[in-house]
Amino acid sequence: THASDLRARSFAREGVVAVGFCHRRTALLANMTPARSLTPVTSRAAFANRTACVKSASGFAVQCRRVQRGAGYGNGDAISPDLTHTEEAFVVNLDRVAVGAYVAVSVRADVSTDAADNALVCVVHAHMPGDIYVHWGLGSEDEGGGISPDAWECPPAELMPRGSRRVSTWASGAAVQSPIDPQSGTIEIPLPSRPGHGLAFVLFDAEKQCYYDRGGSAFFLNSALSASTALRATQAAKDQAFTQQTRLRAMAESATRETAVANAEAARAREEELRRVDRLANDVAESRNRERAGDAANKAAFAAAAAESQRQNAADEAASAERRRVAAEKQAAYEKKMAETRDATRSAYERFVNDTQNPFRNFTPARAAAARGEDVLPGMPQTATMAATMAPPAGFVVPAAFANPLGGGGGGWDGASSSAATDHGYTPPPPPTPAYTAPTPMPVATAPAPVSASGAVVASHTIALTTESGSSTGTCSVSVMATWPPSVRIECRAGGAADGQPLLLHWGVSDRRGGSWMSPQTELQSVPPGSRAPDAQSCESALENGARVVEFAPNAAGATCMVMLIRTENCQEWLRETDGGDVFIDVSPALDLVRAMGPPDGQPQPQQRQEQRQEQHHHQEHHHEQHHHQERHHQEPQKSPHPSQPVAVGDHMALLSTWAGADVELKDHKGGKGDRHNRWNTDGLPDAARRIVENDRDSASYRQKLQKLEEVLCGDSGGGADFDALGYSAVYLFWVGVGAVACAEDGGHYRPNHHAETASRIYQHIENVENAATRTGGRYAEETRALIRRLHPRLPAFTAEFTQSVPLTRIRDIAHGKGDDNGRCREVRQEIKHTIQNKLHRCAGPEDLVATEKMLAKLTAPGTDYPAAFVEEFRIFHKELKDFFNASTVTDRIDKLLRENGDAPPSVRDAAEAFSAAKQICDGITTGTGSELLHAVEHALGALSNARKVFDWELTNGGLQSASPDMRQQWRLAEIGLEEYAFVLLSRGINALGAETDPPRTEMSAQEQKSALLFLGQAADAVALSAGGGGGEEFARVALEATELAVADNGMPPGGENGALRSRAVAERARRASEDHCAMLADLFDGRASALGNALGIDKHVVEVFTEGQIRASVVFQAAKLSSHLLRAARAATGEAGGGCLVAGG
Repeated sequence: THASDLRARSFAREGVVAVGFCHRRTALLANMTPARSLTPVTSRAAFANRTACVKSASGFAVQCRRVQRGAGYGNGDAISPDLTHTEEAFVVNLDRVAVGAYVAVSVRADVSTDAADNALVCVVHAHMPGDIYVHWGLGSEDEGGGISPDAWECPPAELMPRGSRRVSTWASGAAVQSPIDPQSGTIEIPLPSRPGHGLAFVLFDAEKQCYYDRGGSAFFLNSALSASTALRATQAAKDQAFTQQTRLRAMAESATRETAVANAEAARAREEELRRVDRLANDVAESRNRERAGDAANKAAFAAAAAESQRQNAADEAASAERRRVAAEKQAAYEKKMAETRDATRSAYERFVNDTQNPFRNFTPARAAAARGEDVLPGMPQTATMAATMAPPAGFVVPAAFANPLGGGGGGWDGASSSAATDHGYTPPPPPTPAYTAPTPMPVATAPAPVSASGAVVASHTIALTTESGSSTGTCSVSVMATWPPSVRIECRAGGAADGQPLLLHWGVSDRRGGSWMSPQTELQSVPPGSRAPDAQSCESALENGARVVEFAPNAAGATCMVMLIRTENCQEWLRETDGGDVFIDVSPALDLVRAMGPPDGQPQPQQRQEQRQEQHHHQEHHHEQHHHQERHHQEPQKSPHPSQPVAVGDHMALLSTWAGADVELKDHKGGKGDRHNRWNTDGLPDAARRIVENDRDSASYRQKLQKLEEVLCGDSGGGADFDALGYSAVYLFWVGVGAVACAEDGGHYRPNHHAETASRIYQHIENVENAATRTGGRYAEETRALIRRLHPRLPAFTAEFTQSVPLTRIRDIAHGKGDDNGRCREVRQEIKHTIQNKLHRCAGPEDLVATEKMLAKLTAPGTDYPAAFVEEFRIFHKELKDFFNASTVTDRIDKLLRENGDAPPSVRDAAEAFSAAKQICDGITTGTGSELLHAVEHALGALSNARKVFDWELTNGGLQSASPDMRQQWRLAEIGLEEYAFVLLSRGINALGAETDPPRTEMSAQEQKSALLFLGQAADAVALSAGGGGGEEFARVALEATELAVADNGMPPGGENGALRSRAVAERARRASEDHCAMLADLFDGRASALGNALGIDKHVVEVFTEGQIRASVVFQAAKLSSHLLRAARAATGEAGGGCLVAGG
């Protein structure tokens, strides 16, 4: 009792107790030593508050201290080094008590700086049932180190664990009975350090009232075993503490480095932003200065030109007045002389009547004067009025003076006359009924608006024309006129084979002789009514009776010349200058004169009118400079072998065959976050590319990349098409999908439904942009759709199965053993769990699809014997994951849509089933050539084209237009997948025709020619549907011509030389359209892929082949190969050389 009171007072006063083993109370009081720590621990749950025993002068003492956990490091509490370690001394099996029962004795060492040497604690662990107590005390050793028969010594109460009590029933000595923690089965006892003594104990079961010993003797931890075990525990604790301290030091150094790097990056970014703002301000200032200087120079030039024109006009007027004065004087002298002669012979009456001074010489009776509307008497009002007719200014001609039913330019210059013909005596013959019918032009005003520029002809000349073969010749009379707006009058006459045939102008604009052709539709304010655009660089306008007046009002200063060819309506005769070059007309003299004189009163400047047109037509056709046109013109497409057998397509994302990223390993343990091997350099990048590179730098995971890309695509476009954002995003998502841009874990836990929700928002935005572009049409629509159709397959799916809170749960069931009834797949399941399941549910990315395919290859490799049910479950999951990444084949996608969506429109269902049936027939033919394969490919292409048109119409105008966004995405991907499968069918057809043999075939039978034309028509039709405008319209015409020619002669193509020439014409037109489309793709992707790839540090070869891969994987590449094959056969049939022109000479 006294010892317990003393213990309580000591703890209350100093918080520490140190007690030695002795029998007398005086020794107990003498050996008490102050310390700093708390009470000893008595259970495993208290290990966070570590306990250490410290040796005292009497040989056995305990010092209790608490090791605190540090805080404030990283995202949570930092762990201080663990300076203790427990080492097992011995274990005794007690199977006689219960199966699996044992008792283990261990020693725990403490190597902290405030712990004394050999600060040890004995840990007794009893693994057995029952209410177990430890009866223990200090026993002496015999000579062999075992326990002697001497009585045990009892420790002081201050050293006894909580709940202990003293007993005196063991070997006539004193012992302690201490309860074992029922939860952990352990108890901690201070280890004695008295030489020749050790810890002795037996176990007491309070329920059974029995003792358990060690074969009739007590369990005994002698001093030697205690020392050796303590030595091992101490060394292990030191090693462990050193390792932890090293790790903490490394973590601190790493955090310091990261903070320094982040601060440096932030400072660099701030400096770069300041420099960028300064550069922008300087650029704006310089631009404004240049604009002001340019305006001043233009004003000065215009003023000088106007002054010079006024001076010249004044001089001309003075000279004209002088000539009129001289002529009047001569006429007056002549008349005077004649009058004198007549007066000499006249009678007096005649002289009276003809006297000019006679006041009654011009007298008229009142009735006759009233009939003529004259004043009856001076000062009286008129009885009739005459309509005053305003005469046009000098040099201008009323449009009626030149009767041109097709109009003289029209459009864009309201109230102005463009029919400034100079040959006023020319009367055109009555027009015959032409074969070429143009749309009826809008009526123009019969009275021209006032003008200030002179309408004189500033240049006129006649150009001799001929065809390359000399079969036709002719002349082209040109008059360049300074009308408002400027205009060019063209009159052509042709003889020979072109005699009597309707003629058309095939023309464009340029900046110099020999320069590139540019489209009049985009470079001029207007083109003649009824004109059409056969390609992106030219325009065709009909000549009525061989004549046409063309307004030439450029939008910009670069367009100053007309270039043209004159062709017959049947395209058989093309006339050009006799030297073989294009007909060239320099319009700059008229442009300079009109610019110097200024517009007529009330007429806007060309720039003002252009701004008005832009405001009225917000979605006008977007023009891109065709700087690669001449280099690509007349080049044969490069060859690429394709398999003759059908292959699965539609795998747009990460597949093993196209993966360009790091190798994905199958692991049976949790791996790291992944290595990002890219770099991020934003120097000199456009805004959209810079944002993508910066976002990729800050976004490790696929989810983060998608969310940041949403900001680029949907943030500032306002519903319109930002070509930079669309182009760079298409390139970027492609590289993300194939692993060229690495994805890594971001440390978060986001299931794939977050990816799906982001994809939904992106899809709906780009769908709206695509629909708006399609309604606008033209080149703008073609370029916009080319970019967006390459974005659609790169987005994940967002159907209901992927937007639920826990998607893709099948992989979890597989990892837990579904299908593995006998447990034969434990190792594989561990790999699936760590490599696929956990990774997919934490941070899904394209690399997971690669890992899944790698695992499927392992499960189905030859010689494996995995359970069929297990493999089938994994196959199903692989299909589900492909659906999520939109990497399914087109047939799988269509089958799933028809199977799971019973409300699909009947037309869609019928078209899809017809395509599936035709595809099965085609797939069933294993031969690489033959008429059976050609017929099957024709039928499959026809069904595919019809299905695409039905899908597209239903999505834009029919029942699918109102479907949910996830269904619209899937049907749009089905339509895009059909276009990609058309590439496969065309490849089989081309190989069956022998177009890819070495050397390629140059002869074709009538049936093969028919198939080739039908294939070309289907290829052109596929490109036309995808383009939606611009070059797509030309492909639609190619498709119509090729299809009609294939069956023109009783279901077969026409034979002989005429048939070969017609095939050649269609093939040349198809090749021109293909080259134009490829040039457009190069303009869209070449520069953007190079800039983005270099900024991201992507492999140079991957960057260089990007655009070529886009072209070679498209249907237009097959169209180019078919046109080349038809051209070779046509040349062989007509006796021409079999080669084609690669680069035309000068």
